[in-house]
Amino acid sequence: MFTKVVGVTKNNPDGRNRQKIIGACCPLEKLKLEHEDDNPVDPNAVAVRRANGQQIGYLSAEIAAEVTRRSEQGYRHGAYITAITGGTKGKATRGVNLLLIIAEPGVGDREVQGYADQLSAKPEIAGGHATRTVKPKKSRSLKFLIVVAVISWAVWKFLR
Repeated sequence: MFTKVVGVTKNNPDGRNRQKIIGACCPLEKLKLEHEDDNPVDPNAVAVRRANGQQIGYLSAEIAAEVTRRSEQGYRHGAYITAITGGTKGKATRGVNLLLIIAEPGVGDREVQGYADQLSAKPEIAGGHATRTVKPKKSRSLKFLIVVAVISWAVWKFLR
């Protein structure tokens, strides 16, 4: 699933500016999700953090509730940055687009990482959420075989 990080304009409890932290992030960076069951605003709150622990924001309340519910059922989640938006003269505020992978119980880290690698091509953004159509890549040898097959069919058709 593709989504956006919320709360990116806030400062962290330690006073660090999330906008500056996001400025140091990069596409395809793996992030950590941390359930904050003691959060006074939302007991389902899920913080989004860099590997070094710096918080860049939260998952939306709707997605956080789903992540929390599924985590209790044994599901695991992987989060990867697909794009950093903004940070320009016309749009100074930075945003973070995420790929959120929901892995069924028993799925290992390697499988989650492999899936993320498959989806690492730039997604098309539509209405604030990303959608992507995965198209198979044709290799040169496959193209050659297709050409040979077409020529063979044409020769067979002509000789009939």
